[in-house]
Amino acid sequence: MLGMEKRIHALYGDEVGKEADNPKTVERETAGAARAGVALALLAILMAGAAYFGMDAKVAGLDNKITALAGVETRMAALEERAARLPDEVRQVLVADKVLQMARMAEQITPALTTPEQKAAMAAVMENLARVGQPPLK
Repeated sequence: MLGMEKRIHALYGDEVGKEADNPKTVERETAGAARAGVALALLAILMAGAAYFGMDAKVAGLDNKITALAGVETRMAALEERAARLPDEVRQVLVADKVLQMARMAEQITPALTTPEQKAAMAAVMENLARVGQPPLK
């Protein structure tokens, strides 16, 4: 290998190794690296800012939805209070509707059950819902 180095030095001279020690070359390389570092730092700051403001907007939207949901819950409580003051016949219709909704939900859940215990428990639930949904005997 040493012979190869001698041939290269013979062809090109000793100027090949001296270029790296040139102060202007070192200064140019340092300036380029510094510019690249500054550009990367600015890019990182911009991306962090975009992520922050994006998350801030999502959180603000979520706060608005939570506030709206609280308003809906308040209105539902008021409606339930009004329904409690309705005559018995209307209350029975509302109860029958809720029982029907529960029965539909139970029918949707039934195919997903896997164990016999779960299926037996769901059959008991369906039977109880059928009994609750029937109008009371007068």
